[in-house]
Amino acid sequence: MVEKYRCVGCAACASVCPTNALHMEKDNEGFYYALLNQEKCIDCNLCKKVCPALQVSKEDDREIEFYAMKNRNKCTQINSASGGVFPEIAKWILSQKGFVWGAAFDEMFNVKHRCISSEHELPLLCRSKYVQSDMRNVYKTIKKQLNSGAKVLFSGTPCQTTALAKFIGDRLCPNLYLVDIVCHGVPSPDVWKEYLKELCGQKYKTVEDIESIYFKYKVDDKTWMHPGFCIKWKDGTEYLNFSNNTWYEKGFLGNLYVRPSCHKCLFKCLQSVSDMTIGDFWGCKELYPEFFDKNGVSLAIVKTKKENI
Repeated sequence: MVEKYRCVGCAACASVCPTNALHMEKDNEGFYYALLNQEKCIDCNLCKKVCPALQVSKEDDREIEFYAMKNRNKCTQINSASGGVFPEIAKWILSQKGFVWGAAFDEMFNVKHRCISSEHELPLLCRSKYVQSDMRNVYKTIKKQLNSGAKVLFSGTPCQTTALAKFIGDRLCPNLYLVDIVCHGVPSPDVWKEYLKELCGQKYKTVEDIESIYFKYKVDDKTWMHPGFCIKWKDGTEYLNFSNNTWYEKGFLGNLYVRPSCHKCLFKCLQSVSDMTIGDFWGCKELYPEFFDKNGVSLAIVKTKKENI
């Protein structure tokens, strides 16, 4: 259907297939790809219609606005990857009895997209997770939520938001709020697992002993401009490393184990169909020194105007 190096691993094709002819399977690098059982295929072409690699949006002609943003609540700002924009959007959706989806760690610290429906769950979706998230059980549930009349906020990478929009279709999109991130690329989940296993072994612990993990960890003088990576274990001990100095982060930033499709990303330069793109406003200190904040400033690129948000 599409060359392997172009597949983004979104799982939209497997989710839309009416005969379950497609299923997601890992390759030797730890990335999921769709495999076809030709005997079950009925040539309906629904997989092609939802594939973001085959349905790349044309140049965006929407009126785009750029904002520097930071959360007034310092605690929320510190516990966010950048300036804390996403939590406020999420709170509005939740106040409307809607659902919010984002990348979260599971009990074994794999990264999967999950749904929340209350504010006390919101910290699960905040902060960065530098691992490709599992989207296999997302699409049909979101479609059911939208069909019930609920508002849904989805946060993910540009290719994931594009895949979801193609899967949902125009009829249900008015209640779907798509927020994507400025994305560097997605590392292999298997490399992530190997890193955790190795680090835990150095501390004479196991992954089961971990209590929490934080990327872009802000503490004391190590704030937004120089955040850290932190693992806290259940016995109260912790591991802290700043300035992207772990071998996992170095390899990620050096593109050693990001997904092949990320090397020729089809969705960079705002080519996704999201309503808003958020990321770090790294140039804020030079451009708007009066607005700069050591605890984080977000860049928000607004592409769609939606009610009261």
